[in-house]
Amino acid sequence: MYEKTNQRSAFCFAILAGDNLCSTSGDMGTQDLSDVYVRQLTILGARMGTRDEFKMILKLVGEGRLRPVIDKIFPLKDAAQAQRRMEEGKHIGKIVLEI
Repeated sequence: MYEKTNQRSAFCFAILAGDNLCSTSGDMGTQDLSDVYVRQLTILGARMGTRDEFKMILKLVGEGRLRPVIDKIFPLKDAAQAQRRMEEGKHIGKIVLEI
């Protein structure tokens, strides 16, 4: 079940070298890491919780009992300004690009 997302994420890294975000689901997977080695990519990971915890968070958000902290919303045309704000590290909460 999870193998397809792991393969898709690896494909993401293989095509888009650099600072990219890809996600996987599941706890285990097998992967051909040759593209990671050849392109000298760095993979960083963070465990975000279980599927049940995710469902609980979605329920709380849906009920309005949990809301994300948003620092600032930028129109897409001001993406460079949003990037600078993030790099300054003075924001509290998420920086959002509105499309």
